[in-house]
Amino acid sequence: MTESIEAVQWSTNERESIIRPNSVRALMQSPFTRFGQLRLVVKPEAISQVDKLLTQMTRDGTFTGSVLIAQDGVVFLSKGYGLADRAQEIHNTPQTRFHLGSLTKQFTAMAILILESQGKLSVEDPICNYIADCPAAWQDITIHHLLTHTSGLSSELSNQRYWSIETAAIDPALPSDPAYFLGLNPALPMDTSPGEQYAYSNLGYVLLAHIIEQVSDKTYAAFLEQAIFTPLNIRNSGYQDNSSGVALCYPNSTTTTAGQWLPPPISEGAGHLYSTSEDLFAWDQALYTDQLLPRTELERIYEPYVRKTTEYPLFGYGYGWLVGQVLGQPLVGGAGLGPLFSTLYVRYPADGLTLIVLTNQGGINPLSILVAIASNLFAYDLIFVLTAVAFNLLLAALFVAQRKGWTRAVRVIGVLWLLLSVPFGIVFVRYLNNGMGLEIVVPFSFVFLYILVEFLLDYVFKVDFRRKWITHVPYIALEYIALFSLIWIAFSIDRTWGYLVSIAFWILLASLIYLYRDKIKIRQLVTR
Repeated sequence: MTESIEAVQWSTNERESIIRPNSVRALMQSPFTRFGQLRLVVKPEAISQVDKLLTQMTRDGTFTGSVLIAQDGVVFLSKGYGLADRAQEIHNTPQTRFHLGSLTKQFTAMAILILESQGKLSVEDPICNYIADCPAAWQDITIHHLLTHTSGLSSELSNQRYWSIETAAIDPALPSDPAYFLGLNPALPMDTSPGEQYAYSNLGYVLLAHIIEQVSDKTYAAFLEQAIFTPLNIRNSGYQDNSSGVALCYPNSTTTTAGQWLPPPISEGAGHLYSTSEDLFAWDQALYTDQLLPRTELERIYEPYVRKTTEYPLFGYGYGWLVGQVLGQPLVGGAGLGPLFSTLYVRYPADGLTLIVLTNQGGINPLSILVAIASNLFAYDLIFVLTAVAFNLLLAALFVAQRKGWTRAVRVIGVLWLLLSVPFGIVFVRYLNNGMGLEIVVPFSFVFLYILVEFLLDYVFKVDFRRKWITHVPYIALEYIALFSLIWIAFSIDRTWGYLVSIAFWILLASLIYLYRDKIKIRQLVTR
């Protein structure tokens, strides 16, 4: 993949081999079976805005790294921003290796499940089955508890012991005994009973790496290479014991002095993996297939065993993954935070969406990057569709008010028409900036004209010429042109959005027929 912001279309064979098996079938389903599952769609013109945003953030010193955005196997943006080495002026690219931080936990969890699929362990096994000299207080802790951060091990002491792993190379006062870094000697006490409470624990994933080594009879790094990286043809990812070949990390936007990475005294599965945005995309696409595990086994990874995390209250926690929902569909991912880097990886499986953000500078909040990218990709489409539905609802309310003779309500609705023009205007300006031409300008013009007419008639002039056929016909014509213009714009965004606005229109039409059913009956009698 290149750094171009143009959409990269894979060949048919490549896509079919890597896209989830049901994705094409889902897209070809009847729109009514997908109603309620509003589809988020990546559009090339919106990608251009994202690229401009990230480029400007790079100039401002608030972003440096690599970003990849894809949908259904199509890469829309794969590009590096800023410098991987400021002293040598080496630029970040999609092939640049970055520290993953806590994204490492996804790979550790996968390694555990692979070993389980091989019959070598079970997530329900007590961890003491695989740890020599396991403390008596740990006897009830299972592998599942470590995977979900519900082991009950002392949270404060676990953090201290993990910090000792990170600083062991520069702290001569620390013991060299691996049992110390595993929390065995002296043994960490329990805060709660296993499974009783969630408490994020890096040390828990250090213990998982140790279990992987004991069961596989390989080092943690070697097992990941054999079981995950090699089968997926991932060549620029691995376990980091030094900073060789990885983007240098900087505490801020001005310094040219990079932070140092020191090898840990033991293998640890909570951090220390490195990867590229391209390799992570290969990992992402493999999770739609059975290359690593059968689909039924993969689904266990995203099960929200913990309903609400303390770090990200809107998300639960599975096996190494944050798990949430957007528009009623699962949103899964992970984030890594450090003083010299941050990472973000989000996938929306229902719509085949993938967002990967890797950085090599401290002080960058990955969630703020997510919000900025998502707002440019989807917010304006969502605003338009919601406003279009509101347009239909407001028109229905106007029909009722006119039918009932509620003069004051009609005046209020007149003001609401004016207010409704604001979100339409915001979206209209954004679509123009995105390069959309007459196909958007013309239908929006009819919508704005109708809103202006309704405001003037219902609030300013209070003129009711709708009963006179010579003026009623043009009014009705403008009304339906505006309605069909909304449907046209919605379909230009995506079929699903178009069907939603269409359904709102038919509901409006059915309500209108019901409201004036008595007049319809009278005309039928006269005709007879």
